[in-house]
Amino acid sequence: MNNIKENRRKVYGSIELLPAQIEQAWLAMEKAKIPANFKDCDNIIVCGMGGSNIGFHLIRQALADRIKVPIIINADYKLPKFTNKKSLIILSSYSGDTEEILSCANEVLKNKYKAYIISGGGKLSKLIGRIPGTVFSVDFNPSNEPRWGLGYSVGSFLKLLQVIGALDISEEEVMKSNISQKDGENNETLKKVYNKQVIVVAAEHLVGNAHIFCNQMNETADNMANWFALPEFNHHFLEAFSFPKQVVKQNTVVIFMDSVCYSAKIKKRIKTTKKVLDNIGVKWAGLCSGQKKPLCDSLSTLQLASYLCYHVSVVNKVDPIAIPTVDFFKKEMKK
Repeated sequence: MNNIKENRRKVYGSIELLPAQIEQAWLAMEKAKIPANFKDCDNIIVCGMGGSNIGFHLIRQALADRIKVPIIINADYKLPKFTNKKSLIILSSYSGDTEEILSCANEVLKNKYKAYIISGGGKLSKLIGRIPGTVFSVDFNPSNEPRWGLGYSVGSFLKLLQVIGALDISEEEVMKSNISQKDGENNETLKKVYNKQVIVVAAEHLVGNAHIFCNQMNETADNMANWFALPEFNHHFLEAFSFPKQVVKQNTVVIFMDSVCYSAKIKKRIKTTKKVLDNIGVKWAGLCSGQKKPLCDSLSTLQLASYLCYHVSVVNKVDPIAIPTVDFFKKEMKK
């Protein structure tokens, strides 16, 4: 039990330090040597798994209307077939030992593609020199878990996009968007989520946040969670609330990642979807930062959702760091 309490302390500390992670990563990338030819790229391919790719997903969605080149998240052993000399490949691994990313790194070396390593160490960091890159410090992630160190990938990616001219953003804007949120420990959402299967619904700039929240819920709270984006959610999933009846009516809750920044059509969709759920007897809850600019809203929602996830892990009485089933799987794969 003492080990669980210590791990809870570490995870909570990592959540509190999210803004510090982002700032540290941004400032570290200011000192990094980024090749000038990175500005000449037609697409950005992010190679990362789980907690090592979701931070990039957040930025891709939060600033989708401002980023000037396509960003592809590649969670696989191989690079996409369309990869060429005008692609910029980001090799992201918190541990530096993720086998899928090391496989992609070998392809980069073989084909002499433009690439950049973002890692916390391990085998991947040893390739820096042959491939440009940064080994970030993890001072502000006491949990030492990738899913709680997202500020490092968020801050470094924002700075990289700025340097290569793929995103017009200033340090002032980033720091003003990077504000700390208070923990909503006793909010009504936590009460509704307890002991429920969670379906997260988001739209526009918060779609990446929905993905992250489910990743954290699955691994940290050991709680079933899946995410869907609007408007697609309305085109098929509403009919799925019919069966199995006991699961849907008693054991499911829909969490809407709300935002004052959403377009009028999305706001109407959310309002109408909530009305539909009320009519069919499905429970729902909302999560909203109230921030009025997309990047600030996304970063604030990230921290608020992280606190919520932490508290679900507490009421579920699980160790927020331990992932025994995933560890068993990895051990079997190595045989």
